[in-house]
Amino acid sequence: MACSPDLSIVSRSSHRGSKGFWPGWLRRSRWRRCLVSAHRYVYTLEMRRRELERQLRDLGWKFLRHGRKHDVWTDGERQEPVPRHAEINEKLAKVILNRAKGKV
Repeated sequence: MACSPDLSIVSRSSHRGSKGFWPGWLRRSRWRRCLVSAHRYVYTLEMRRRELERQLRDLGWKFLRHGRKHDVWTDGERQEPVPRHAEINEKLAKVILNRAKGKV
């Protein structure tokens, strides 16, 4: 079954009450499974930190120092913090690489 519900009928007012965010008809339906799986797909695209660090090294950047939650990389003029997670959100990784390439 294709996941294409009409989401315009799910309003913010439908989450009022003690039953949670999803309105009753959506809690009981198979559309919710589709929404949750699509949500996970959008927010779970990740890049390994080592892959990001390899790409930074290929661009001529060098590791500068460790921070508590971030490592700091530099090209001699600019500095870029890189999160110290094993996996980094792909959109964030693209932003970091675009800044490193100077495409900001």
